[in-house]
Amino acid sequence: MPASVEWTAEKIRALLAGEDPDVGFFELTQIPTNFVFKLLRTSADSDDMAVNGSVTPVAFRYTVQVGRVFELWRITWHIIDGGIRADGFGGLTARANGLLLRILKSDESVELDVTDGEGLKRHADFTNLAGVDVIPDTSGVGGAEDNVSVRWTIARAGRAMLLTEGQHIELVVRDDLSDLTVFHGMVQGILRNA
Repeated sequence: MPASVEWTAEKIRALLAGEDPDVGFFELTQIPTNFVFKLLRTSADSDDMAVNGSVTPVAFRYTVQVGRVFELWRITWHIIDGGIRADGFGGLTARANGLLLRILKSDESVELDVTDGEGLKRHADFTNLAGVDVIPDTSGVGGAEDNVSVRWTIARAGRAMLLTEGQHIELVVRDDLSDLTVFHGMVQGILRNA
């Protein structure tokens, strides 16, 4: 284990992109304070995405603070449910409307619609995003429920996505996902002064 790591922006980017095998393990006291690991949340501060958004869509987001910029490197989602279906969303059938994933400007207008208005109707639809790993585990080892982990490493598309103050990364649930046992999403990246 290195005694000390100099956390330059380049070193952090390489670590998040999985491109720096020389970093090795590090003590928690060596992690830079500008790393961001934040769950996407509603305006009521809930991170539980297993909700019914079929009548009133439910938005989960991360907003860049005033005076800051955010290098979005990765988004992860985790679904736990019984009987994960290859053609469904978790243990549910494919959803009618799908999840919207988009970047919003500070005035709430859409900067980028990552799902092109179509939505993510099956967990397999996450693979349409560049640099995505969808990892299903239907082994049920020890009586555990099935799960699907999705890791979208944006940096695999060439670089991180830069969000400026007031911009949001938003996932909108437009279907009934309330029967899922667990559904969460987390953004990961680097936050710095503007």
